[in-house]
Amino acid sequence: MFMRDSKSTGPGSPRVVGFYDADTGSVQYVAIDEATRKAALIDVVLDFDPQAGRTRTDSAQEILDFVKAEGLTVEWVLDTHPHADHMMASAWLKEQTGAPNAIGEKVRDIATLWAGFYNLPDAFDPDRDFDRLFAEGDSFQLGEIEVKVMFSPGHTLGSITYVMGDAAFVHDTFMHVDAGTTRADFPGGSSKDLWDSLQAILSLLDDTRLFVGHDYPPVGDRKEPAWEATVAEHKASNKHIGGNVTEAEFRKLRDDRDATLKLPDRMLYALQSTCAAGVCWTRKATARTTSKSPRTSSERTDMEREETENGVLETWTVEEVAEAYDKGEIALIDVRTPQEYMFEHIEGALLLPMPFVQSDKLPSQDGKRLVIYCGSGMRSEKVARGCLAKGVQPITHMKGGFGAWKAAGKPHIGTDMATGAPKRVPGK
Repeated sequence: MFMRDSKSTGPGSPRVVGFYDADTGSVQYVAIDEATRKAALIDVVLDFDPQAGRTRTDSAQEILDFVKAEGLTVEWVLDTHPHADHMMASAWLKEQTGAPNAIGEKVRDIATLWAGFYNLPDAFDPDRDFDRLFAEGDSFQLGEIEVKVMFSPGHTLGSITYVMGDAAFVHDTFMHVDAGTTRADFPGGSSKDLWDSLQAILSLLDDTRLFVGHDYPPVGDRKEPAWEATVAEHKASNKHIGGNVTEAEFRKLRDDRDATLKLPDRMLYALQSTCAAGVCWTRKATARTTSKSPRTSSERTDMEREETENGVLETWTVEEVAEAYDKGEIALIDVRTPQEYMFEHIEGALLLPMPFVQSDKLPSQDGKRLVIYCGSGMRSEKVARGCLAKGVQPITHMKGGFGAWKAAGKPHIGTDMATGAPKRVPGK
């Protein structure tokens, strides 16, 4: 893993070692009080393979190996916000080190927001999963260094900055000077809030070292990742906000650029994890009712009800699914990608992308039939057959998938293209 060492400039100034995660473009930090050899681990990544649906702790372990080799004691496990592009290793690091983990207090609001998107009302409890939830103006000690907390929303509604002497960990606000700033279009984000946060950070002393959360090289002629620059350097040269850029100019630039960006490929996986400090939980789903009851199996044709060597595979039409959904007789499982789900989905459906659909990871439905859907019906049929092979019954997939549901004029959750926020699209 590529790393850089930013030396302490004297008493009250931390040594900062950054570790670059190439898979997500993330920078992970070890902040060290040289006087006491106490350390804080900041925004450490839990490795994740979105194709296989598996996590690893290789990156976090490499950082712990560095800590051990340096003879450091971990005093804090810190995160600046719930990350959309990677899972956090907070819970695992807490287990390994015994150090308390912490994040900003407005993670409660973020957890409430995303619990609604995921239809997981009981999944997220930040007060349970974090030892400390910091508020604006809070302070704490890293060895002999006082750490101050700044509220820095914009990228998310609950981001915070840690200021340690002449070092500030500014997460997803600034990028490196030649890359500009970070996006502000996720639910709860705001280019207005981001502008205000950037200005607050730029009010720190000019020689304050700003350590950013991401870099995606190459930028121009630069071939290696970079993540450190001073307040003075950002004021003078930051691509988006340096010089005499006005708020209106910045917000137009930011909003126009954000409108062209795709969702991070790990986003809907990551937020389920990071809203709970990286702790795994039992997924639960509740069927939201919208319409009538399906025909019985005895009324189905051979094409609709197939006897396989592993059990009965039933294929239901959109109308049949809607009927059962109305009476709360089924639970919907969306096996598409996070990007597809984020853009539009059936309200109340639980996102469980294909890599996660295994018999030991399917949610308990209190006897309700599971109905699998995808975009067109091809993936859902494959998933349903795989579930049957693993002993999951009864199992059904929806013919034509979400495309057929939408074409039939059924209600769903879409995306307001002007704001990027979810909106309910009523049925016809």
